[in-house]
Amino acid sequence: MKRIFRDIAFALALPLLAVGCTTDYPEPDQGGLPQASELIPRIEIDQETNYVTLSVDNKGVVPMWIFGEEKVDGKPAKKYAYAQNGIKLRIREAGVHQVELKAYNVNGISMGSKMVEFTMDNDYRDPFDPEPYMKALSNGSSQEWMWNSTVDGHFGCGSTGSDGLDWWSAKAGEKADWSLYDDRLTFTIDGEYTYDPVDGQVYVNKDSGYKPEYNLGDGNDYMAPIEKFTTTYTIENAWNDAGIEEIYLVLPANTNLSYIPNPTGYAEPRFRFIETSAGSIKKTMKLVIDTPTENGGGGIAWHYEFVPYKEIVAGAVTFDGVEFVGGMVETSLTQGGDIAVEGIELDKAWIDPDFFTLVDAKTLRFNAASGDYRVIWDGKWFKVLPLKNGETATYDNAGALWIIGDGGGKPDVNNLIGWVTENALPCARIDENTYRITLYMKAEGGSVKVFGQANWGVEWTKDKYGAVEDNGFFNIPDADGNIKTIEGSATPGYYTFTFVDNGGILDMSVVKAKVGDTTIYDPTAPENMWLSMTVNSMFYYYAPGWAQIADPELVQNGNDYTVTLPEATSDQWQAQMAFKTTMSSSADKRYDFYLVMTSTEDHPGVTVKLVKEGDDDTFYFVDRHPLKAYEEFVYKVPDMAGIDMASINLFLDFGGNVAGTEINIKDILFQEHREE
Repeated sequence: MKRIFRDIAFALALPLLAVGCTTDYPEPDQGGLPQASELIPRIEIDQETNYVTLSVDNKGVVPMWIFGEEKVDGKPAKKYAYAQNGIKLRIREAGVHQVELKAYNVNGISMGSKMVEFTMDNDYRDPFDPEPYMKALSNGSSQEWMWNSTVDGHFGCGSTGSDGLDWWSAKAGEKADWSLYDDRLTFTIDGEYTYDPVDGQVYVNKDSGYKPEYNLGDGNDYMAPIEKFTTTYTIENAWNDAGIEEIYLVLPANTNLSYIPNPTGYAEPRFRFIETSAGSIKKTMKLVIDTPTENGGGGIAWHYEFVPYKEIVAGAVTFDGVEFVGGMVETSLTQGGDIAVEGIELDKAWIDPDFFTLVDAKTLRFNAASGDYRVIWDGKWFKVLPLKNGETATYDNAGALWIIGDGGGKPDVNNLIGWVTENALPCARIDENTYRITLYMKAEGGSVKVFGQANWGVEWTKDKYGAVEDNGFFNIPDADGNIKTIEGSATPGYYTFTFVDNGGILDMSVVKAKVGDTTIYDPTAPENMWLSMTVNSMFYYYAPGWAQIADPELVQNGNDYTVTLPEATSDQWQAQMAFKTTMSSSADKRYDFYLVMTSTEDHPGVTVKLVKEGDDDTFYFVDRHPLKAYEEFVYKVPDMAGIDMASINLFLDFGGNVAGTEINIKDILFQEHREE
C-alpha cells in the first residue's frame, strides 16, 4: 500500500511543475528531496466539531497525509491520502488517532515518513435535521406516491443487511394482478401519512399473520381487505458500526407501506432509505425494511421502490402527442419523423441511438422503420418494442429480431437483459433486411443471442449465420449461436451489432460505439488539476442592493465548500465568489469541467464561469442554472477546446438568493479531456 501512495504523490506533483509561465523546468535533484525527519507538523483541533486542520511549517513542500484505519468524515475505514497543506478534515471518533506524513517538492517525494498523533475528546455526530427529507417526501407540501412498477427491481427481497434484491427481484409489472400497483401513499410536510388501497385490498405475504382468515393455506401470498387510513410518520437517523449515518422512514405500529411482509414489518414499520440525498429521494423513494430472524421477521430484507404519482400517470408525459398511461404509450411512428416530447427533460435522459436522435430539449427523431410501437418510459430512457396487431412483433409476422443474454444490456451494464426471453430487447429495423442494436457489453464472460420473438421459439444457431465481421471483438464459436467475447479483446463499453438478413441467414458485423458523453469524471483522480493547484486568493463581492457587506462564511473540507449567505440578494452578480488559482491551460489541448452544487433553498440561478485571470472576455463558459432545494445539481462541460491561460479563475455567483441560503459546492474537477 505504501508503494501505491508514493506513486500517487509523485503523480500529483507533476501538475505543480506545469502551471508556471516559463518553459524552463528544474531538473529533479535527489539531494533536494524533502526529509521526513525534518518535517514540522502543525495540528489544530476543534474539539466541538471534531475538525482537525493538518499543516506543515516547512516551505517549498506539499505534505501528503495518509490515513490507515481511521474513519475520516464518516467513510468506512480504508486507506485515504490527502495532498494539501492546511487541509481540514473531520474525525468523528474519540481517541488517539495516527496519520502518516510524507511530503514532496519539485525533486520528488520524501524518503521515509513521520507518524503524527492527535487526540479527539468526543465522538461527533452531525445534528440531525429531518426537514430536508420531509420536504422531499412531500414535495414541500403534499405528495402522492405509487410503485415504480414499470422498471425491473421495484420490489424484491434479500438477505439481512442487503438492499433487498439479492434473492428475488420483481420484473416490470410482475405483480400487476396482486392489488399492489393501484396503492397510493401520500406524505405531507407536517408529518401526515395516508395509505389508500384504492380497491380496498392489500397484498400480503403468506407468513405475515395479517387477517389469516384470508390465507388459503396453499403456500402462496394472498390479498386481504383493508381500509384507507391516515396516521403520522417520522424521519429518524442512526449510525451504523462503520460510522455511517442511516436515515429511516418510521410509521406507527400496526400500519403498512402497501405490501405487508411479516409480523415484524407490520408491528414495527421502519424503512431505511437506500439513497439518502434529499434530491434522490425526491425523484425515487427506494427503501428496505430489514427484519432479522431474532425479531420474528424471518431474516429477510424487503425492497420497496416508489415514484411520485404525477410523473408517470396519464397527462404527466406525452410522446408524439399521446399521453403516457401506466408509463407507456402505443403509437405509430414514422422513420425520419420528429417526435415532440413533453414532461421529460430529454437532455437528462439516456437516448437510445438505435431508435432516436436527440434534436433538441423537446424533440426526438425516429431512426427505425415506420410502424406500430410500444414506448415505455422508466425515468431514464425510452424502451421501444415493435408491435403487430397490438402484440410484440415476431420474425415470422413482421420481421422482428430480438436479443437476450447476460452479456449486455441497455442503458448500461447494470441493466443486463438476462436469459429470460420476456425481457428481450428488439433490434431496430433500419430497412427491409437490415437490423441494428447497440448494447453496453460487460465483455467479461457472458453472451447474447438472436431470437425471433420475445419468448422461446425461433433462435439463430451458428448454421444460420453467413459472414461475420467481428473486428476482433465478438464471435460465434459454438453451434448454439451464442455471440461471445473474444478473450482478451473487447473491453466493457458500447458496441453496435448490425445484422443483414439474407432469407433467414444473418450476416453480422460489430463495431465499437460511442454513445452519449463518455467522459470520465473522477474528482478524486490525480488527473484532476483542482486537487494539486493553489488558490492564490479568494475574491468576494457580496452586495445586496449593490452595497458591499461582509464576506459570506465559507467552510472548506478538501474539495468540498459550503457558503452561507445570511442576507438576501435580488440580482445576478450581487453574491460573487471566485477562486483565483494557479491552474493553467493551453490551446493545443482539450479539457473537461465538473462540479456538484446543492442549495438549502430554491435558487433562481447560480452562475458558473471559468475565466482567464485579468481578461473577463476570455472564458471557457459562463452559464446560469436554477437550483431546487436539497436537490443535487451536476454541472459538467466535456471536451472543451483549450484556451491559452496562464492562470484560471473560477467564478460562482449566487445573486438572487433568499436570506439564510447555504450552498454546498463539491467535487470540482478540471482536467485534460479523458474518455472511457
